[in-house]
Amino acid sequence: MNANHYIHNELRQLESVAHVALGQIRNSKSIREVVLGMSVPVPAVVRSIRRMAPSYPRIESEAHRRAESIVRSQMSTLEAAESEAEFLRLRGRYQSEWRQLNGRFPKLASYVQVESTRLLARLRNPIQSQLRCPAPATR
Repeated sequence: MNANHYIHNELRQLESVAHVALGQIRNSKSIREVVLGMSVPVPAVVRSIRRMAPSYPRIESEAHRRAESIVRSQMSTLEAAESEAEFLRLRGRYQSEWRQLNGRFPKLASYVQVESTRLLARLRNPIQSQLRCPAPATR
């Protein structure tokens, strides 16, 4: 077996593993599952040419898309909370999952913090959020 054949086999195996990882990411129900799906071991022999496996470069973008979809679903659940106690209970359940965002998806982690704080403030002061004046039009 020559080196080219060995490298070609390693790339084929990486493509197969990356394809399975994409399926796991698409079917994930939590952010933790998304992050676990992103962990694709790359053999040292093909590390520098890993982007040649067609499915490998799509892992990160697919994971971000799925994580964003999960977060938006969680935010809509929080928005539908009827009381502050229910909101805090739901947010407490989601916060352990949101910690997973910090390392892999920092912009999404920031969005979660800002949006959950905004929703809580709106729930605590419903009248004040309704009285807000729209921003003046600019010319």
